[in-house]
Amino acid sequence: MKAFIQAMLAKQAWRLTQSPHSLVASLLKARYFSHSTFLNAGKGHHPSLVCTRISWGKELLMSGIRKKVGDSTSISIYTDTWISRCGKLAYLSNPSYQKCFVSSLIASNGAWDVIKLYTLFPNNIC
Repeated sequence: MKAFIQAMLAKQAWRLTQSPHSLVASLLKARYFSHSTFLNAGKGHHPSLVCTRISWGKELLMSGIRKKVGDSTSISIYTDTWISRCGKLAYLSNPSYQKCFVSSLIASNGAWDVIKLYTLFPNNIC
């Protein structure tokens, strides 16, 4: 029953991300995450029971959510989850590549820049 309830709360969290201009999303944003996005927000200082529960559902949502790569110009190599079995790669972060995006790993012909991949990542990722 606990897993079912968390799944239903994750569904509500998903709705907040997909309908950010809905009345509920607007109210929660104004009260709890006015300077952030829902997915990046914490619970706040004095969260209501509703906010606490939706945050619990958001934990489940975040464990399975991935960004679609698309043109890859907005996906950070180290701070976004873009490789399904690896999660965030922040532990591999190199200060000189802090603001690198996935698009920098793609050669002009549209294929992966294999040399750069092997330079940045250990063999178990490549």
